[in-house]
Amino acid sequence: MAKKKEPKPVVDQVMQWLAVLSGVLGLICLVPKVPYRYAEVFTGYHQRFPLARQYSLFGATDKFGKTVSWFRMQKETCRMKDELAKSNPLLAVAGGLAAKKSGVGGAAAGCMYWDLCKAQLTVRCMEYATMSIMSILAMLLQLIGVGALLCVPMMLNGEDAAGKEKKGSKKEKAKKAAIMGTMNCAIAGGVPVP
Repeated sequence: MAKKKEPKPVVDQVMQWLAVLSGVLGLICLVPKVPYRYAEVFTGYHQRFPLARQYSLFGATDKFGKTVSWFRMQKETCRMKDELAKSNPLLAVAGGLAAKKSGVGGAAAGCMYWDLCKAQLTVRCMEYATMSIMSILAMLLQLIGVGALLCVPMMLNGEDAAGKEKKGSKKEKAKKAAIMGTMNCAIAGGVPVP
């Protein structure tokens, strides 16, 4: 007569379903079109950003609603920073005269002659570089965590088969190793997923 298979403990069943649910939720968080990432239209920008902005790990939307990657934003901002850093003596004289005549300062002559504007552009260049690298790192860690969480049910099922053909203390060691592997997989899945 064949032996009846014992039902899994309730704790293992709960852990199995929570791991699958967490893995699916982790995958959903990677999707760029998640409603909690929307930003309302800011009227201070007037018509520069007439559409609601959306942010994700891939990038942000521009004023036309098209997603622009963080790497592209960084590249364009740093290119503009380098372009403004180059000095043109003829334009410098013209900008200086325009600033003096208007009495407003460098802002009237444009960003090229306004040190505060150039400093802010440099900061944005560095921040976009940081954001692009961190977003790739976050996506990779999240994918690793999701993969580990989705492996937990398989590891739990493998615990039953561990050490069946072995006898005595070897069977116990194989069972403990399988349990330790499941625990490590669950920890690896839970740590990187936000």
